Amino acid sequence: MMTKNYIKLAIRNLRRNKDYFFINTFGLAIGMACAILVMLHVWTQTHFDDFHPDDDRLYRVIIESKMGSIGTNFAVTSEVCLWFKKACSGN
Repeated sequence: MMTKNYIKLAIRNLRRNKDYFFINTFGLAIGMACAILVMLHVWTQTHFDDFHPDDDRLYRVIIESKMGSIGTNFAVTSEVCLWFKKACSGN
């Protein structure tokens, strides 16, 4: 019985305050969309190597360079990592 009254009240308020209803609904939709996009980005960044059997032993080498005001960064492949390991060990 109370649910019926709440629905009636919501409809009455919607009819009286249409502008506020649409502003609030639009703001809620934008906020939820942004939150979902942020969660998807974080999940993608933390799970990009999960398909490997030894994913807890994988490392990613990122090279960052900056020339003046322009900066770039990129990840390198496993061959570069092997070369880097050999070069650092002195063999």
